[in-house]
Parts: sequence; C-alpha cells; structure tokens
Amino acid sequence: MGSSKKCIIEFTEFANDDLSKLSDSLRQECWDMLQKLENNIHLGKGLLDNGIRDLSDCFKLYFHNGEYRIIYLKKNGCYEIQGITATRNVAEIVGIGPREGYQVYDDVAKRLKRFLWFFKESIKE
Repeated sequence: MGSSKKCIIEFTEFANDDLSKLSDSLRQECWDMLQKLENNIHLGKGLLDNGIRDLSDCFKLYFHNGEYRIIYLKKNGCYEIQGITATRNVAEIVGIGPREGYQVYDDVAKRLKRFLWFFKESIKE
C-alpha cells in the first residue's frame, strides 16, 4: 500500500532550466525536497484557479524557508514488462523558482498556457 505513494520524478525542459539557474545551496535544498516527493507523490499542496491563472491540476512544494516553490503535475506513466502492462506515479516538475511576486506561478501558467483569455493579451512570450 505504501508503494502507491512513491513516484518517479521527471523534469520538463523549462524546469530543468529553472534548476540550473539556482545557486548550489538552493539546488541542494531543491534536490532534498524532490527526494521527499519521490517517496510521497501526495506531499504537495494543491493549487487553485485564482481567476488569473488556472493551475488547479498542479501541486506545490516549499523549500528555502518557504521562499521557493517546486510546481508539479501528477501523472500516471504506463510501461510494459514481458507483456504485462503496469502503471506508475510520475511527478512532472513544471517549474521551480521564487514565490516573490508570484513569478514561479506566472511562469508555469505561461508554460502550460493557463492564463485566462483576457489576461493572455498582456503576457508576451
């Protein structure tokens, strides 16, 4: 039963770039949190549709005293071994960055194309 909470971690290209921009000490704190996530895909708090960006299928984790966020999606990955198909939990990391100014949330919303239509006009890619 406990193994159903375990997951594999996958990074989007954007999240990989986010990780590379962190200082060594922040990157280590991030890795420590990702190891905890690997053991419990349900560790993060769910995000909401706040009327500006809809991240209601995303989850957040805090690190560096709550100043930074890891944003991820829960997915099921399928694989086949000797003709038997199985599923596994996947935490797809879609963003890593500072909470200040909601920047990490805006970055993720832009990446996932989740800004509401009236707000999209002001966001330039």
